[in-house]
Amino acid sequence: MAKQSRSDDPSHDHDWTAQQESSSASTPAAAPRHPLSVWDPSFTTRLLKPINTRSSVSKEESDDDEVIVLDCVMSSCSDDDDVSFCANLYEELQTTKVLDRLKPARTAGESQTEELLQLLLERGMSQNSSTDSNGNPVTIRGDKSLFVAREYRHGKHRRDFETNHPRLYQLIETLSKTFQNQVEDFNDKDNQGIQYHLDLSMTSVQIAVYPGDGKSGYVRHCDRGQDYCRQETTTQIMKNTTPERLLTAVYYLTDQDWNADLDGGALRVFHKTMRKKNNQDGDMDNGNVSSHGDGSYTDILPYRDRLVVFRSDRVEHEVMPSLRRSRTAITIWFYGTVSSSIDTISKTNST
Repeated sequence: MAKQSRSDDPSHDHDWTAQQESSSASTPAAAPRHPLSVWDPSFTTRLLKPINTRSSVSKEESDDDEVIVLDCVMSSCSDDDDVSFCANLYEELQTTKVLDRLKPARTAGESQTEELLQLLLERGMSQNSSTDSNGNPVTIRGDKSLFVAREYRHGKHRRDFETNHPRLYQLIETLSKTFQNQVEDFNDKDNQGIQYHLDLSMTSVQIAVYPGDGKSGYVRHCDRGQDYCRQETTTQIMKNTTPERLLTAVYYLTDQDWNADLDGGALRVFHKTMRKKNNQDGDMDNGNVSSHGDGSYTDILPYRDRLVVFRSDRVEHEVMPSLRRSRTAITIWFYGTVSSSIDTISKTNST
C-alpha cells in the first residue's frame, strides 16, 4: 500500500530553500521564546504513554488522550501589544512572498501513480485517468503547500532564516523547545523501560493553504502511513530505531471571525472506539469541538491561534473543505525514535 504522507525531502521542488530567499530582512529578529506556558506535563503523558499501559483510562476514553487541542497558544509569546502574533506571522508570510510560492500538494503515493501513468501513456498501454470529466486533476489533497527546507532552517543558513522570518522561527523554536523538554522529563519517569528521543534536526515544517471552494480537502489518512495506525496491540510495544514522524503539531492562521457553520474546514479526527465526553483542559471537547453521530469522529475547527497536537503514528484524520474563504495552517512534524527494554507489556503489570 502506498503511503499517503507527502515527501518532505529538502531537495523536493516544493521546498523553500535559501536560494529562493531575499537577503534583506523586512523585520527584526525575534528571540526564541520559553516553552509554551499553556502546555501541561499531563498532555505529554497522554501522548507518549503506550495505549496498552493505561489501566486507569477506559477504552472508551483512550482516544481523547491521543489529541491535544489548545487555544490562545502564541498570544502570550508576542512582543506586540496592538496586533496579535497570528496577524504578524501571516503578514510576515505575505510580505516575504512565502505564500506566493505555494504549489499544488501531492502525496508520495500520488507522485508514484502519476509516474506510472505517464510511463503507460507513453507506451500506449493506458488512457489518462488522473483527471476528472472536466479535465481537472484528481488528487488526494486539494491544498497548495510548501516545505521549509531543513538546510535553510539549520546550519549556515539558520541566521538568515531567523532574521528574515522571526515569527515563523519563533513558532518553530517555541514548539521544539516545549516538546524537547517534555520528552526528556517523560523519560526521567518510570515508564516500564520505554524511552522516546526526538531528533530536532529532522523536524519537518509545511505551510499549507486550502482554498475556500467547498470541495478541496485531504482524505482520511495517517501521517506515518495508513498501516501504522492499526499496528499497536494490547500487549505489543511499537518501537523504531530510526527517526520517524512521532508528533504532529498543526497551528492555524485563519481569520479572526472564522465560523464553524459558514467556513467549515475542520480537522476531522477518527476514533478507534466509542468515546465518553469530558471537559478537562486540552481535551478534544474543549470549546467549539464537537462529536458527531455515534462518536466515530470529532471535528476540530481551525480557529486562529489554535494548536492541535497528536501522535503521527496513531491518529487517522481528514481535512474537511473550507466553504467560503481560505484556510491557512502551519504543520510541524517532530521525528523521533521509540526504544524499550521489553517487547510486550502485560495489563496486570500496567500502572
